[in-house]
Amino acid sequence: NATWNYEELGPDIWYLTYPNCAGFEQSPIDIITSCTEYHQFQPFTFSSHYSARNNFTLMNNGHTITAKLQDQTQNNLLTLSGGNLSGSFLFQSFHLHWGENAKQGTYKVLF
Repeated sequence: NATWNYEELGPDIWYLTYPNCAGFEQSPIDIITSCTEYHQFQPFTFSSHYSARNNFTLMNNGHTITAKLQDQTQNNLLTLSGGNLSGSFLFQSFHLHWGENAKQGTYKVLF
């Protein structure tokens, strides 16, 4: 069963159970737009295999749906570069978040 959520067991008390959540650099981050610096970044570049079919292992952990890429081979590497990144990164997984209705949600990709 889940021991945290974004409601009554939300981020403001996560640190009580998870001490690493007592910092200022974890989700959700309160972005103060008046202090935000804007930068222009180069476009991202995806490997040529980004449109190929791939197999993923899906899991619902009670908070999100996670998808882990199965069996990348040297001939089928999914990579991301550009965007002022310091190198080329291999795709690992992604996970989805959803809101209160079907029109809300986000996704995150891990490289």
